Amino acid sequence: MAKIIPTGYPIPKRLGGGLVIYEMDGEYILRTQSGFTSKALKKSAKYANCRHNASEFGRVSKSCKGLRDLLTGILPKENNLAVVNSLTKKMRALLVYDMEHERGQRLLATAFEQEEVRKQLKDYSFNPDSGFVFTTEVKKGRLRLDLVQKPWGLEYVGIRLHVVNYDFSSMEGRLCSGDWHMERGRKRLLRYSFPTVEPSGGGVLLYIVELQSFEELDGTFTPVRVKEKGVDVAGCGLRVA
Repeated sequence: MAKIIPTGYPIPKRLGGGLVIYEMDGEYILRTQSGFTSKALKKSAKYANCRHNASEFGRVSKSCKGLRDLLTGILPKENNLAVVNSLTKKMRALLVYDMEHERGQRLLATAFEQEEVRKQLKDYSFNPDSGFVFTTEVKKGRLRLDLVQKPWGLEYVGIRLHVVNYDFSSMEGRLCSGDWHMERGRKRLLRYSFPTVEPSGGGVLLYIVELQSFEELDGTFTPVRVKEKGVDVAGCGLRVA
């Protein structure tokens, strides 16, 4: 590698002998050609692992998008990039539990067959900016929620329960949502039932809790501070087809 001092003449991009010239921080650098090209990346055996890893990441990203699409209207629209990145990071961390396939070919569907993976998804918060802190317990389709921390000045808290049946193989699923329950902000311990999910194939069952701040005026409830809403996984199960 060497630097080139401009003399006023045009700087070529390539020289003979496999040398290339590129600009960096206002200086011109001369070095040998690396051989890394888009064609080599797609075809060369040297980059096989890169292709496998990219394919694996692509499947994870597509799976996450399918899940987020099911939760449209539930997940906050504000700071969407943080919601996307957080979910992708979480799913990539769970992917390592697929012990059946080599790296680059691992599948979330296989990983979720492990009980440990389903345990690790419990208490996952879809919204990194949530203003709610709470603990949950699910038994026989009923939720016990302990509201530990909530946004300051909260008048009413709305709680809505959802069940997602998602197939990580087909990347398809369905959402069953309950009605809103309105509670005074000072109330802490809450109990509700999740909506019933009709049997339909296999996949993963996600029990999701949505918490939203509300204001009340003349009997009408209006959502406020939507950016701080909580959307958390209270439980995760495996449905056998």
